[in-house]
This record gives sequence, C-alpha cells and structure tokens, in this order.
Amino acid sequence: MNLVEQSRTLQNVYIFLKSLHFKQIKARQFEVKTAHTNTFAWIFDENGGKQQFARWLRSSSGIFWIGGKAGSGKSTLMKFLADNPRLRTLLEEWAGSRKLLIATHFFWIAGTTMQKSQEGLLRTLLFQILAHSTDFIPIICPNRWITGNLPIALSSLEPWSLPELSQALEAIASLEDLPARLCLLIDGLDEYDGDHSEIIKVIQTMAKSPHIKLCVSSRPWTVFVDAFHNSDWKFYLQDLTRNDIRLYIKDILEENADFRDLKSRELTGSENLVQQIVSKAQGVFLWVYLVVRSLLRGLTNRDDMSDLVRRLAELPGHLETYFKHMLDTIEDVYQQQTAQTFQIMANAS
Repeated sequence: MNLVEQSRTLQNVYIFLKSLHFKQIKARQFEVKTAHTNTFAWIFDENGGKQQFARWLRSSSGIFWIGGKAGSGKSTLMKFLADNPRLRTLLEEWAGSRKLLIATHFFWIAGTTMQKSQEGLLRTLLFQILAHSTDFIPIICPNRWITGNLPIALSSLEPWSLPELSQALEAIASLEDLPARLCLLIDGLDEYDGDHSEIIKVIQTMAKSPHIKLCVSSRPWTVFVDAFHNSDWKFYLQDLTRNDIRLYIKDILEENADFRDLKSRELTGSENLVQQIVSKAQGVFLWVYLVVRSLLRGLTNRDDMSDLVRRLAELPGHLETYFKHMLDTIEDVYQQQTAQTFQIMANAS
C-alpha cells in the first residue's frame, strides 16, 4: 500500500468512526463515583468462592449478571471493574494468544436519548470495538466502506439505522474465526428506556459467540431475574458489601476530629454505632452515604454519642422512605426539584 492509499484508508477510518461517535459516549461512566479506597477488592478474590467472578474472567464465556438493589453500588462497581488493571490481567488468560478488547457502556435513564437507548448502546460498543480493530470495518460494515476510487466512504456520512447497527454487532458475534476476544461491560440494564427484553435479546445474541463474554448489571427486576437466574455466573451485590460498608463508615467518620474525640472516650459506643449502621443499611451504599452525612451534621452541632444513636434510630431504614422523610422537611415549592434529584441519586449508584 502506497502513501496515498494509506492516507485514504486512514481518512475513511476516521470518517467511519466519527459516524458512530456521539458527545456523551463516555459521559455517564466518567460521572459515576469512584469506589471508596479498598472497597470491592473481594471481587477479584479467587479463594473466597462466593461469586466466582475471577474464575469466570479467566476461563469462561457467556454472561455474568450483577444484580443489586437501588443504591447498592452497581454502577460504582462496574466503573471499578472497567478501571482496574486486574480485570485485563485475568481476561488475558482467557484470551490466550488472541487480541483482547474491552468495551463498556453505562445506561442512564436521566441522561440524553443516546444514553438510555438501544442505539446508544450499539454505537458505543461498535465504536470501541472497531476503533481498536480497524481491520474489521470492511468485514463488519462493507456497505459503509469505500468502493471504487471515491476519496471518502460517502455512506459513512449517512445516519445509522437501528437494524444496521444490530446487523453489524451480530456480524461480529457470528465470526467463527474472530481474531480477538471481547469482554463487554454493560451497566444499568434497568435504565434502558424501552422494552427490557430487547436489550436482553441483544446480550444473549452476543453471548452465543465463544469469543465474547459480557458482564451486565441491573436491579433484580423480574425480567432480568427470569433471564439470568439459572446461571451460575451471578451474584446480588447487597449480599457481598457488608465489610465494604463498614470500612467506608469508619474511614469517613474517623476523618472527623469530633468523632475521633468521642471514640477515644466511648470506644464501645462508637463501634456499636458503626455496627448499627451496617446492619440497618441492608447493603444499600447510598443509604449509608446519606446517613453518614446526617451524623456528620450532628457532630458539627456537638452531638454526643447518645445523640448520634438517637439520630440514627430516627432515620428510616429504607432508601425510598428516607427520601420521603427528607422531602417532608423541604418547603413545598422545592419538593418536585428535590424529588427529581433523589431519583437521579438512586439511579447513580
């Protein structure tokens, strides 16, 4: 290939990828809170055996489902996985001599149309896969590639249709000699704004390939439980984060000088307070975050240990009830806006 041909090919690759890209393609993933220090480390533990996630990464294909209550930290965990080099290390054992590609998508019901639609999912995955394997483009999307001596692929200037996007992804899944192995991380299936069975079908179609595996997360709604409950490759996040929640509570409270002073005088009382929060949380990290903020406000007001215990006892134990409790303390004129904020917070965890 001479320099003119190389330049033309690179130009076509750029135009093709630009047609898939959209402004918010990674925005949701970037906005999700980073996991608290030393939390979620258990997911790569190969000795615990509770969730077998590390074993799935190393050796199996198919689907791994992470189910969890609203606010349990699913999105934070998925971001932790996407950013953690340990994920790639374990996946490379599965990939063997083949090239390894990791692609991510984070649904967001409060976001733009592209962030909560099937089109957004397919364009995001295709962009990441084909950006790292540009040789696939003429094979997967021949109608979008250059023909004859045109200086650019004119068809790449046209909008993508949903059937065309679906066919492209299915073409990747159907390649028997796919020279790469793909791991797709898809967060928030429940935040897809449409028929959830459609997204499940997309996932199951991709999972038929021995060269593709998918880690997906959602709330344990019936449609997802029915689709994934028979698999060995799953866990419910709220069942596994008790120690993470305890670590978070202790770290945040002990950053506060007033709490450290209380703890020095009432060690047993401080430990009991932490334990009560852990037990009452039922695995919901967002509830813990809100409760700890309330306790910190109490410490600012010079609450003693009995005041903190009473404050905790008065706070509702369920996230939705807690939100209602907070709304009841807000003036009517601000309640609608605050309710929308709570909905975004619940979906963000």
